[in-house]
Amino acid sequence: MKINCPSCEEQTVIEVTVSCEKCNKPLNKFTFEKARKVSVAWLCAATAAGTFYVDAKYIESERYPLATEYALVDQCIFGNSVNISRSDLDKKKKVCSCAIAETISDIDFDEYKKEPRAFARLLDSNVRRCT
Repeated sequence: MKINCPSCEEQTVIEVTVSCEKCNKPLNKFTFEKARKVSVAWLCAATAAGTFYVDAKYIESERYPLATEYALVDQCIFGNSVNISRSDLDKKKKVCSCAIAETISDIDFDEYKKEPRAFARLLDSNVRRCT
C-alpha cells in the first residue's frame, strides 16, 4: 500500500495485507491521499460566476419589443375578424399566448427580423399544438 506523507508529501510503501470481510480479496494497490479542503474564496467565486451565467442566459434574456409582442398577440387573436364572442376570445387568448410564448422561446428577435416567414411557420405550428 502506498501512502502520501501529509508533512512532506513523500510516498511511503507499507506492507499491510488488508482484505474484504465478505470475499477475502486483498485491498492493496490503493493510494490514499489527504482530502483537500475547498477554500471559501474559491467557492464564493464559483457561485458568483454561476449566478452571473444563469442570470445572463435565462433570467435577463432579450425580449421582443413590447409593441411587437402586442401586435403578434393581437393578430393571432383577431386575425381578420374583429367581432368575436367572449368565450371564443378567452379560448383564443390562451391558445395564442401559448403559441407565441413557445415560438418566441425558439426564435429570438434578431432571427424574427431576418426570417419572418420561418417565425410565421413555427407560430402556425405552435397554434395547432397549443389548441
